[in-house]
Amino acid sequence: MADTFPESVREAVKRGHEVAANGYLHEDVSKLDRNEEKKRLDRTTEILEETSGQRPVGWYALPSKMDPYACGRISSNTVDLLIDAGYEYLGNGMADDIPHYWVTDFNTRRNILTLPYYYHFDDQFFLNFPGFGMGTGHENPMTLLQNWKQEFDASYLRGRYFSLFIHPTSFNGGMEWILWRP
Repeated sequence: MADTFPESVREAVKRGHEVAANGYLHEDVSKLDRNEEKKRLDRTTEILEETSGQRPVGWYALPSKMDPYACGRISSNTVDLLIDAGYEYLGNGMADDIPHYWVTDFNTRRNILTLPYYYHFDDQFFLNFPGFGMGTGHENPMTLLQNWKQEFDASYLRGRYFSLFIHPTSFNGGMEWILWRP
């Protein structure tokens, strides 16, 4: 996506947003051997650093529309590879609405910060994958924005973590107006 929409990535960074990694081909890395997964993780990091001018510190192995599991696309090697590559957090925490640590070795306390993820804060399920016969998904972005504002207010009042997941294709389809225009 960064190669396809480099202007959107650079504009997001220019406006103060963080660009995190989301995999190389959005493939199921649990089917790759460790060396191939590492190559793809390294290539993803390189592309984002070249495109955005910043080395990514966060990794989101988020689910795709046809994934069989809700936890996203990770392998038994993913977390250790992320730690080795210098990533500071993983955004696949579906266990709670507060950040926590994913521990890979209790003896050495090897871990990575894990941030909550919820489908209803991910634009792809509302804007990029509409249901059959429902149009493009871009017809009612203001309703989505209103929902996200209410969810943010509720999370803020409870002292909980909140983040949105916005894909570059949404910027080209109208979400730019929602996110950046007064």
